[in-house]
Amino acid sequence: AVLPSLLLKRYGSRTYIIMGTAECIRGIFAFFACPLFGKLSDVWGRRPCLLITVLGTLAPVCSLAFWKPQDGAYDPSSSL
Repeated sequence: AVLPSLLLKRYGSRTYIIMGTAECIRGIFAFFACPLFGKLSDVWGRRPCLLITVLGTLAPVCSLAFWKPQDGAYDPSSSL
């Protein structure tokens, strides 16, 4: 997988701390966002709110397609 390789190359032994911190922040945001989307779904309906949450989940993953490696960063095309 590309992402773990990128993280290991960039953060080294701190990768698990970085990933744990990111997951903690994501959990805190979810703690506040879930009730908000629950109330919005009562007003707008379930489908628009689900679409927004799915797009928010997919956006970071899809943005990796446009990511350009910096000098010294992992380049997946170089390992082929």
